[in-house]
Amino acid sequence: MKKVLPVFLGLSLAACGGGSDGNSTPKAQEQQPTVNNSTATEQPATSEFAPIVGVYDASYEGDKAVAVIDSQGKYHMFDHINDDKGGNKDCYAAATKELPNYSFNGLSFKYDENLRHFQLQNATPSLAYEINDNNEVEYIISDNMMIGGGTLSIKSNNQHIVIRKDKLAVSVEDVLGKKCA
Repeated sequence: MKKVLPVFLGLSLAACGGGSDGNSTPKAQEQQPTVNNSTATEQPATSEFAPIVGVYDASYEGDKAVAVIDSQGKYHMFDHINDDKGGNKDCYAAATKELPNYSFNGLSFKYDENLRHFQLQNATPSLAYEINDNNEVEYIISDNMMIGGGTLSIKSNNQHIVIRKDKLAVSVEDVLGKKCA
């Protein structure tokens, strides 16, 4: 009996786990994956084009126009007809040949990691947005001209280019949601 008592006490203590402070969780629960049953919508993944996504002013000589770069890196031009030429309507019309940057409409950007800029593919003249270490637009580059601020305006016989580095406060969704009927 003397030999059985220590074995019995040892098994009893082992079964109890040696005590508990109430904060431990069983091993089976620790290994269970956490399942989130909430109905909250997931945030979309950040686009690789995030540094250049936005709405840019492309207005010239009183004609309001905007350039939109969407999350897929596609360049869109719209005539904001909320001016004297457009009848002061608060909507955005599709680009026409008379609009600055018309030749860029529908083209897509590609990121060049070595040069740290987003190059608009098949653009004439060439167009690129150079990004700094904070992923902000630092310069605009077009046909060997580099602009750090202000406006890049190029006019030839058959086209007109107006590019600005800074984004407008209006969102891409606001512009796309106000297309003229």
